[in-house]
Amino acid sequence: MRKYLSHLFRLGAILVIVWLLLSSIYEPLMLSFGVISVFISLWLTKRMLRIDQEQSHSIPVQPA
Repeated sequence: MRKYLSHLFRLGAILVIVWLLLSSIYEPLMLSFGVISVFISLWLTKRMLRIDQEQSHSIPVQPA
C-alpha cells in the first residue's frame, strides 16, 4: 500500500510541475482546472493499478 501511495504522490508532483511549466497561466480558474485534471489522472491511475493487481492473480497467461 505504501508503495502505491508514494507512486501516486510522485506522479502527482510531476503532473503538477509539468502542467505549470507548460501552461504558464496562473489565474485561479486555470489553476483549478489543472488541479482537477491532476486529481482525475491520479484517480484513473489508482483504478488501473488496482485492476492490474487483481487480474494478475486470477487469469493465467498461456503462450499462443
